[in-house]
Amino acid sequence: MAYIFISGDQKKFDVSRETAVMSALVCSMLEDNDHTTTVEIPLPNVHSKILEMIVRFCVHHVIHPMQAISKPLKGTTMKDLVSEWDAEFIDNLSQTDLFELVKAANYMDIGCLLDLSCAKIASTLRGKTPQEIRENMGITTDFTPEEEARIKEENKWVLE
Repeated sequence: MAYIFISGDQKKFDVSRETAVMSALVCSMLEDNDHTTTVEIPLPNVHSKILEMIVRFCVHHVIHPMQAISKPLKGTTMKDLVSEWDAEFIDNLSQTDLFELVKAANYMDIGCLLDLSCAKIASTLRGKTPQEIRENMGITTDFTPEEEARIKEENKWVLE
């Protein structure tokens, strides 16, 4: 039986059953399958660039199961936390791709990939001040000027 992931931009990826079922979302889709020779699995919320990364990750981890990441994080770099393959996989992503990967791993319900992606984000934020985090994440302000004025007014007793 053939399994084909179809990305939101209609790119197709042939995967093995073992690779496909790393996703709990896909597992639930396969439960309703009528056992045809080809199973096409539409993943409209995942762009082909990210789906290609996910397939590569899943193919690797079918052969080399991922070890759980200890929490709280025990190191400052990904190489301190995970295998060398996983560290290289996740460290080579742009911030945009990393956040897209988090969304896709969550959507597809691939727990080990979601854990890895979130550990990468957590490790990049570890030890940073709120201002450094804002700069790193491109956050200019948490509130509109009106919201900030209202919050200051409601909580002026803190400054007294």
